[in-house]
Amino acid sequence: MTFSSSAKRCYLVVLVTLITLCTHAASAQIMLSPSSLQSGSVGNAYNQTVTGHGGTAPYTFAVTAGSLPSGLTLDTNTGDITGAPTTIGVNNFTITATDATLATGSRAYSIAVGNASLTLTPTTLPSGTLGTAYSQTVNAS
Repeated sequence: MTFSSSAKRCYLVVLVTLITLCTHAASAQIMLSPSSLQSGSVGNAYNQTVTGHGGTAPYTFAVTAGSLPSGLTLDTNTGDITGAPTTIGVNNFTITATDATLATGSRAYSIAVGNASLTLTPTTLPSGTLGTAYSQTVNAS
């Protein structure tokens, strides 16, 4: 089979373009950390950071499936999840990181939100004496 010189140039351009596209697509695998997020409690401050690695900084972050617990927000530039949860439950969601070359990586997360825990004070009670009245105040906060 013979090609004219213009047909040869078109064939060469297509080949170079395909090689470039295949090389770019396989160049970066973006991974997110941590592997899981801490639980939270209603009305208490929450602060956890998701980070990206394996690509080219800077990274941007987005919730691409599901939703964060109500009261929490994701900073798209830093990966910080902050706020104070307002409802009890488990929220499942996916965060996707995009690097400077537009490569992406995603990780599924969940945050369980419960009631705030109680702290009792004092943590130990003084000993009593047999036959003597005993009184000790216990506080919950």
